[in-house]
Amino acid sequence: MKFLQLSPLAISLGLSLIQVSCAAGPDSQRAKATIAPDSTVSADKTASKLDPSAPITTASSDSKIKSQASFAAIAAANYEDAMAEVDKAKALDANLKEYPIGTGYNVLTGERTPTCLEPSTLRTIVSSPMEISDSYSVAHDYKDLYNKLETQFGADIGGGWQIFTGTLSFKTSIMKEAKMTSDDIVILAGYTYKKDFISMQSPGLSYASFFQDLSLKNKDLFRKYCGDRYTKDVTVGATMQMVFTAKKLDSSKWDQTKVDAAVQVKIANIINVGTNVSVSPEQKTILNSYSFSMKCYSLGTSSDVCANYGASTALDLANDEIALQKKILTARQAIAAEVKEGKYLTIVKETMVDYDVPLLVCTHNDSATCPSRWSYFTDYRNRLAKVKELSLSKTDSEEVCQKTPFWEHRCGKVAENLDNAIASCRVLSEECPMLDEADLNIVLSAKNPGTVELWQNKDFAGNFWSLDFRNLLNGNTMQASTFYSFADIGQPKANNAISSIRSHLLPGWTVRFFKETSSTQRGEQYDVTGALDIPLVDTVWKGSNDQISSFELVPPADL
Repeated sequence: MKFLQLSPLAISLGLSLIQVSCAAGPDSQRAKATIAPDSTVSADKTASKLDPSAPITTASSDSKIKSQASFAAIAAANYEDAMAEVDKAKALDANLKEYPIGTGYNVLTGERTPTCLEPSTLRTIVSSPMEISDSYSVAHDYKDLYNKLETQFGADIGGGWQIFTGTLSFKTSIMKEAKMTSDDIVILAGYTYKKDFISMQSPGLSYASFFQDLSLKNKDLFRKYCGDRYTKDVTVGATMQMVFTAKKLDSSKWDQTKVDAAVQVKIANIINVGTNVSVSPEQKTILNSYSFSMKCYSLGTSSDVCANYGASTALDLANDEIALQKKILTARQAIAAEVKEGKYLTIVKETMVDYDVPLLVCTHNDSATCPSRWSYFTDYRNRLAKVKELSLSKTDSEEVCQKTPFWEHRCGKVAENLDNAIASCRVLSEECPMLDEADLNIVLSAKNPGTVELWQNKDFAGNFWSLDFRNLLNGNTMQASTFYSFADIGQPKANNAISSIRSHLLPGWTVRFFKETSSTQRGEQYDVTGALDIPLVDTVWKGSNDQISSFELVPPADL
């Protein structure tokens, strides 16, 4: 029988920390943070010494051992004894007391667990890089925004789990407050200041003897006490994130690549202090089709850093550029000063590692090489992805249902189904169900029910008018279940002039046409449901040619 000593498999990710104490040692005066980022804040550029106006360059760092727990390993007989030994180790290292280094984490529940590592290996080392990193990304819908936030703040269940529970964090705040529609663009611009990198010193960490025995005897109990992963290191500092939202003002159509380029050039001129990239005439026309606003979020800083921006700031890009550049520079200088003082610092990044497989025997009988290490728990991974997917659907559907008074029962059914599915997926002993998406898809269709083309002549010829119901819940001048004459929507020439219709509606959505212009005496009605081509209306509704004068968008029934 061959015994193997397996080392941890590192995975860089993070999670939201709520009410985490942020003192790094007896010599610092750090306030307690009430909000922490969902996870890792990634640097899209290289780092520089802590000068907010300096170019981004690579910085060096000197490492120093903060403190060490130096005593022989003691074989604890039970859980209480094991925890007592851990407490002794923490008493010898201020970082272990103040930060979650070595503690476990249950991925599906989002709960912390005590450390299960051997107390004699619990010691930390600190480096002080004093670095600046910045990040910039663009999102076009909620799913895109969520993925960009994961890239910027790290990949973990934090986002999905907190969206579900309503827990306050950077990611959930931005997701809930962005209010995106299908034509909107969100730009995330961030500055992160890293002061201390605190990590475990020993690269060959092992379990405390009690938990080593437990890992061999009962996998479920080990997970209950220790979680799926544990924290290997944390980065302490401060960050400021600016969320720019570009909202469509009109029905103009532009290539998405050109829109992105125009918006990015303009926002880049604002956030990159001292730059001034010229905007082409076409880009100016594109920008005039959007309104812009910006909201500031800060973490590990005083409230004054974002106070100058207000809760939400509307931007006049033609006139606000220089003024906003100055505000951003001032904010960066303020954060740099606060980071050096060490007054408000919090965790801006956390790295976790998987627990090792606790098997001591390699069972290969042939010439195959025994694996050196692999993750103990992998069964949560598909569930984790499913919970994220369901949580995003829940966010989308909740936004729709808050704005749609015509689906009380359907919205309630969707919310219940999503809640039950998420709850089941988070329990390993329960089946992670396949969600019946029929009702969910109908609810989400309210964001963009579609369009209907009206033609003056048969076979889709002659003059053309469009009924555009896209962005129905955000900024569209037309609403569902509302009567309109063609004069009401600024198209009076369409009255009594329609001979053919081409519908691009989503399934279940109906445009009900009427013969009269009065909402109290509408006359005959003609329904067009879903995607449909009618080359001549008179063949479908006898006597309707050149007789349509008004309409109403009818949503799917509230079943």
